[in-house]
Amino acid sequence: MRRERGFRSPERVAKLFLSAAVPALLIGVLAVGAQAASQSPMSSPSLHFEPTHTDSAAMMAVTKNVICRCGCNLSVYDCMNTMTCEVSTAMKKVAEQQLAQGKTPAQALDYFAQQYGTQVLAAPPKSGFNLAAWILPFVFLGAGVVLVFFALRKWRPQEANADIAQAPTVEVDQKYLSAIEEELKKET
Repeated sequence: MRRERGFRSPERVAKLFLSAAVPALLIGVLAVGAQAASQSPMSSPSLHFEPTHTDSAAMMAVTKNVICRCGCNLSVYDCMNTMTCEVSTAMKKVAEQQLAQGKTPAQALDYFAQQYGTQVLAAPPKSGFNLAAWILPFVFLGAGVVLVFFALRKWRPQEANADIAQAPTVEVDQKYLSAIEEELKKET
């Protein structure tokens, strides 16, 4: 059987598509990777988070849990690593001062909360009204599970006997019933 000109099998079309798509995808990934590497914050020393003598686990605990006030909605640590931000630099210096005074990371976070309000903290405090932000997601999750449980119970098919018992009775004309029975006897 001869194929019409222009007709291609689905396998051939898929093969042609893949032979064009895979190299194009690889070129695109390489181009994006090269662009990202050229714009990496680590490639420019002015954007790099310069370590100091107060950089430690305590310093990271403070700077990662305080939101920068420049409007970027990143933590002070992330803002300093991704942008040239004078606000995050100033906030880092305040954190350094607090830790240099011998305060714990929790006390330094309390200081920032007193200065800027609790909205400066990356996570709401687990007390008072803010406790709702920690509890309500689990309450809604539990309510959703209970709701799905009862919905599935209701949608599950009922027992076959219950369906038969509730089925309406239909009167059958005896003439037709006897004709069907005779047909069945002839077939067996």
